[in-house]
Amino acid sequence: MPSSRLPLPIALVNVLGGLIYGYTGLGVTSGLDLMYHCILDLHTETQTWQAAILLGSINVGAMMGALGSAYIIHRVGPTRSILIAALCSGSILLSLLPMPYTPLLLLRVITGFGIGFATSACPTYVADTAPSHWKATLAGSFCVFLTLGVVLGNLATFLALGPDRDAPVTDFCQTHASSISHIHTLLLIPAGVVSGSLFSLLLVTPSKGDPSAESLVPSLSSELRPSPSYFNLQPQWVCVSTYASSFTSFSPLEDLLALPAWYTAKKALALGLVMAMATQLTGISAVMFYAPTFFEAAGMVQKRLASVLLMTCNFLACVLALVIVDRFPRRAVLLPCMFLLSSSVLLLWVVNAYLVDHGRRTVLSFVLLGVYVFAFEVGPGCLFWVICSEIFPPFASLAGFIVTNSLQWAFNILVSIVFPPLERLMGPQVFLCFAVPGLLLALYLCACLPETKDHSPAAISHAIMRGPWLNWGRLAGDHVLY
Repeated sequence: MPSSRLPLPIALVNVLGGLIYGYTGLGVTSGLDLMYHCILDLHTETQTWQAAILLGSINVGAMMGALGSAYIIHRVGPTRSILIAALCSGSILLSLLPMPYTPLLLLRVITGFGIGFATSACPTYVADTAPSHWKATLAGSFCVFLTLGVVLGNLATFLALGPDRDAPVTDFCQTHASSISHIHTLLLIPAGVVSGSLFSLLLVTPSKGDPSAESLVPSLSSELRPSPSYFNLQPQWVCVSTYASSFTSFSPLEDLLALPAWYTAKKALALGLVMAMATQLTGISAVMFYAPTFFEAAGMVQKRLASVLLMTCNFLACVLALVIVDRFPRRAVLLPCMFLLSSSVLLLWVVNAYLVDHGRRTVLSFVLLGVYVFAFEVGPGCLFWVICSEIFPPFASLAGFIVTNSLQWAFNILVSIVFPPLERLMGPQVFLCFAVPGLLLALYLCACLPETKDHSPAAISHAIMRGPWLNWGRLAGDHVLY
């Protein structure tokens, strides 16, 4: 009889892994942006690009870590992989030492590598070691604590910056010239504590819960190799765990190099590309990285406090998404959320460009951003991983995941680097850069994405590969579910 007790050490792996991504990779970013402007004296129009590249470099490293995780986990096992991820993500503490722009840029790439690596290694460890009746709950905790880390990062920024937190960048740097290093330390100490805790946890975890790469491959290869039955093993609402766990059993590069097969799976690849664009090109990276900028554009005085409240809404929306995602058809959740988030960004442009009343503009901007993060987390934010796990045929499943996951990281990098200069150049019109693609992507998904919930992988693969491009939610020989 399996124990019903929660395996706490295993649970903490996903908790700490999610916090690393949420706090270090996202939540504390707006505070570090201010620190870098002050420390490196990045105040001119030209240096806006330098600051944006420095801030977005962590995503470059994260994409490298996510891509490399398949090979490394396969070679050394999830436990040693987590130790590597914790060391790399904790290296951000070295940025407290005085250093010029280029070494700091490289350090943030290394930190990002650890974060991206952790997004695969931590869920992999949980999927491979947790009792079966706890796997779904523990895997879902990664997403929950990721968004909680974003909240804590924004809260730490709010507290560390003090009463002048909403002052213009130049004024803040001049006023706090003597205390910048102290504030910088306060922002990064929690990141080091979380990474150090994860490293220490894996060092003291009993060996019986510590699978090696050699022991994992023979015992799990038959279960985890993509097949029609694999997709029904557990709920598909987990951020990365279902596919990260399958990386331990064989090299996905073999699938990725099987290029002739991609012609057969071209419609699935197109849907994966659109889902990656829906996840990133609708603006979520800009909101996560530069939420205070959105509120400043709306004329909001307490922009840091508003960021904390907005990220709290994001956390609650993530919890709600986990509750409802397997209770409704995929299209019934995704499509309304896509139109809702695109419409909210479009209205943000209207409000900020044409509404003169300062008070109404501030309130409406906050409400619309709240609607946006809610619609994103319940819709593409949650369903990207679910739908990508369901649309690819078995022969291209892992390669499809690698390609779409890499694309969404690439789009993440693009948005995080390009948004600050665009916002300065375009003003409120920058919202159109997210609203228009969002509406077009929603229309494509409405026309071309079949309903995948409660259908076998064989039926889905047949419908996508052999059915028409425009299916309006219909599987071949099936009825319209939505």
